[in-house]
Amino acid sequence: MPQHLDHSTLRLRTINFGLAVLSCNAIVILQSPCPAAANSGSQIASVPIAAGLLDLPWWVSEKVRKIEDDRSFFEIRLQSVHPYSTQSKIRAGFHSRFVATANEIQWVQIDLGREFPISRIALVPTAVQLENSIVEGYGFPVRFRVQVSNDPDFKSATLVADHTSADYPDPGRYPVQYPALELSGRYVRITVTRHSISAGRAFFALGELIVLSGNRNVAAWRPVKSTGSVEAATRWSQEYLVDEVSILPLPMGLAGTSASSFSDGFLSKASPNDEASKWVQLDLGKEVVIDEIRLVPARPPDQADIPGWGFPMSFRVDVAKQAGLEDAVPYCDFSDVQIEHWTDRPFVLPAETREMLSRRGVTQQWKSEPDNFPSAPVSARYVRLTATRLDSRITPRFLALAEIQVYSGDTNVALETKVSASDSAGGDAGKRWSPRFLVDEYTSRTRLLESPTWLDNLETRRSMELRLAELTDALNEEVYRVWIQFGGGTAVVVFACFGMLSWINWRQRSQMTIQTEQLRNQIASDLHDDIGSNLGTIALLCQTINHRDGIPGGLKPELEEMREVALETSDAMRDILWLLRTPTSKLDEFVGRLRITTTRLLPHCEIRFQCAETLPDAVIVLAWRRNVFLSFKEALHNAARHSTATSITVKIDITEERLKITVADNGIGFDPENHREGLGVSSVTKRMAQLGGSATFASTPGKGTTVVLDAPFHQFGYIQQLWRRIARMRK
Repeated sequence: MPQHLDHSTLRLRTINFGLAVLSCNAIVILQSPCPAAANSGSQIASVPIAAGLLDLPWWVSEKVRKIEDDRSFFEIRLQSVHPYSTQSKIRAGFHSRFVATANEIQWVQIDLGREFPISRIALVPTAVQLENSIVEGYGFPVRFRVQVSNDPDFKSATLVADHTSADYPDPGRYPVQYPALELSGRYVRITVTRHSISAGRAFFALGELIVLSGNRNVAAWRPVKSTGSVEAATRWSQEYLVDEVSILPLPMGLAGTSASSFSDGFLSKASPNDEASKWVQLDLGKEVVIDEIRLVPARPPDQADIPGWGFPMSFRVDVAKQAGLEDAVPYCDFSDVQIEHWTDRPFVLPAETREMLSRRGVTQQWKSEPDNFPSAPVSARYVRLTATRLDSRITPRFLALAEIQVYSGDTNVALETKVSASDSAGGDAGKRWSPRFLVDEYTSRTRLLESPTWLDNLETRRSMELRLAELTDALNEEVYRVWIQFGGGTAVVVFACFGMLSWINWRQRSQMTIQTEQLRNQIASDLHDDIGSNLGTIALLCQTINHRDGIPGGLKPELEEMREVALETSDAMRDILWLLRTPTSKLDEFVGRLRITTTRLLPHCEIRFQCAETLPDAVIVLAWRRNVFLSFKEALHNAARHSTATSITVKIDITEERLKITVADNGIGFDPENHREGLGVSSVTKRMAQLGGSATFASTPGKGTTVVLDAPFHQFGYIQQLWRRIARMRK
């Protein structure tokens, strides 16, 4: 709940408490008597003493109750709409060049490739973090106009919107939409006549420009031209105006509602290395003109919480009219480029820019007027995606996708079509993973939305949040009026104020606890979005530089070591985020995390992971999970760094009262008396002792090492029961 709403509720309850004290001492001062109240025989309706408060007189508080009811209604509705997010430092959007005066004219325009019927245009603002604050609507133009034309020089154009005569209100985080346009054109231009000013410099910035033609954003990945732009590494660029990355939530329904998914998508069989080639093919049923292909990443809820889980690092897409692909036409080819699409956002491949994207290398700059745009239309019945390099973040390697959409005009012609694959995961995985789930219109968590519905939902959220703010202001005014009407001036009021201050102090401490939890989640989100993305960028840059001609041979090992350190740091940060983001988790999820961590930290060892298939339906809390997980991870680090082991066995024994983890390797061993502190034995022993458990180390030089972690559940039994009750109440 927003903070300003809590303050209003706090103020209302403070009034109720003060009136209760005043009424008990018969010193309530009524400034305007009401006949209805007199006929009722009581001026204050009491509530049970356990509540600690007495209600306001109905003839005074009726308006307050009405506002509170309306506010609660909108708060509940907001829970069914996706929230916004902070703009990442990676691909923030378009930033114009700085100009001398705020009134200097600048423009930016996109080339759609051909004339399209245009149904809606949306200008998405940025919400960037500057120093210690988030600035919503950063750099949004103050005065501007939007035009559509078939002339690239806009000598003749259709005016969509003109805001050049007065300053446009700061949109904050909401997109500025112009729906139901019913016009057509090839070029869309935003001309700015008055710029935003920050730190004394004039400029304008946009997070994304969306142009809908029916159900498709025909502005995606189209060429961009402007009077000038700031090209700042991976933060600002002309191409980021149309890269479909912005502060807007994903075009999907909200998890936990009726739009929740019952499937995860398509999953291939496991592969031991990255270089395995796997493919999946769609039969559209008939030959169609393909306008756009969308690849939706998977993010299964029962696996490690990794965005873009299993999305191929390198791949190509071929289309053909024959099932055997004898007449295959390359639709796009990223076989020699590491995409690293590690996000939940769909990967959009428009037909007009397919050749432009395919021929673009890692270090090639975005061209405002590429020679191969627009690409020729392509007709096909079969669409095949071939992965040439699998996701290296997960072990073993998989090809995983939540959905493939193929648009011909406004229609997703891939929906519920026939899907075949080089191989497919079976067994228990087949319950939620199947080739047919690749075309069921669902991601791994929720249902996909068409672009018009998605933007309508965002407009609905904007209207609800604005209405909620209006209700809050009205509530503040009404509460203030009531406070003035019923204020007292006697000694009793002094005692009442003392009591109210004590209660407010208690409430503020409660709010601080809630805000601390929110800050914890925000820090986790910022670490994931900013530091995680930056580490990925560092690793990619090191790899790119290492493959350039002219790099001295002595630098290559150091660059490779920098890349490995960045990836290891990124993996360690994901473990911290997992602990931060989830105060509680199921026992089977925790064991799954132990399995993934073992595979990740010991990639060159033969691993035997032994655990019962059926685990107790227990909930474990953060303190217990943190101590056990970090102790287990320390044991694995010792095996990976010091033991030179070739085989390791992890055995997990679980009873209703205890969890016992045994980690045994066939390494060189050590003398526990001489190396106890150096191997972190004391820290592991201390962590387990905090849980009422124990850690034992058995090792003989040359005969391997065995570590046993034993932790009881019973100390947290009451916490498990509490969380189960809360879960039942939420249902």
